[in-house]
Amino acid sequence: MRVFTGIELSTELEQNIKKLLKVLEQYNDKIKLVSPKNLHITLRFLGNINQQEYEEFSNILLSTVPPVKKFQVELNGIGFFPSKSKPRVIWVGVDKNKRLKQLYQITENAARKIGLPEENRFQGHVTAGRIKYSINPEIINKIENEFGKTCWGKMIVDHITIFESTLHQQGPEYKQLLNIPLGGNENG
Repeated sequence: MRVFTGIELSTELEQNIKKLLKVLEQYNDKIKLVSPKNLHITLRFLGNINQQEYEEFSNILLSTVPPVKKFQVELNGIGFFPSKSKPRVIWVGVDKNKRLKQLYQITENAARKIGLPEENRFQGHVTAGRIKYSINPEIINKIENEFGKTCWGKMIVDHITIFESTLHQQGPEYKQLLNIPLGGNENG
């Protein structure tokens, strides 16, 4: 099974990001868009793991995630991986947040406990599209000028999800395997 952990977006944030997707759609010969229903903040991609590894990983998260208090995240701007000059991914930014980083660290530690190599390169983001072919830098500049300073909105994070990703010709399909609630409230 191909697995990752992430945070689902609120309906409001999905709707707001659709404005970016609509603009990117005009470049669909160069950019493969993420389906609005698949928009999420990735915490840790595990890749292909077996059932025993999945069970061990989920049990670790079930014992370590709930003490983390609910919190608010804010999405702002856009960016490019690995860089603006050589873009392969267009993403919506997630403002730095100590609890988000804490959740990443918990999932990273759980992944290492089941034998996966250390990743240690977390940057909160929501992937909006993947660039399939080289793209004119003027298009990248235009997209950045239009959305680089956009405030997409805020949401409360009250759970994380373990997803299974099945690859299809038309794109990945995500299935929720487990939702793990966060405890407390956003004010502690």
